[in-house]
Amino acid sequence: MKKTNISCLALLSLSLTACSPMPKECAETWEKMESFAKSMGISDEQQVPCPKCNAANQPGAKFCHSCGAQMVVPQAACPKCNAANPAGAKFCHSCGANLQASSCTKCNAQLAPGAKFCPECGAQQG
Repeated sequence: MKKTNISCLALLSLSLTACSPMPKECAETWEKMESFAKSMGISDEQQVPCPKCNAANQPGAKFCHSCGAQMVVPQAACPKCNAANPAGAKFCHSCGANLQASSCTKCNAQLAPGAKFCPECGAQQG
């Protein structure tokens, strides 16, 4: 029975995440859903915070139920291990590689993260 209720809750949350901006009816339904989730033992810790307003959202939500912001954070691939990292990260969370652009040791041209050779002068980078 609990699995059925959780499945219904997940289906309802998917339909509500499409509301942007959230109409009053959706907001009221969302509050009822949150109350139901708490009564079923589903806590906010199992939910994902919105990157814009920090409201708790269901895992897998594409848009925030509160502010309508996109829940997916832009990603950047690590040049060393190809792991997905949040855009703007300084170091790879998987291998520790530097993700910031640097400059050529010879001509000071801008280098892409992980570049082994300068695209301007061809100098090998450390």
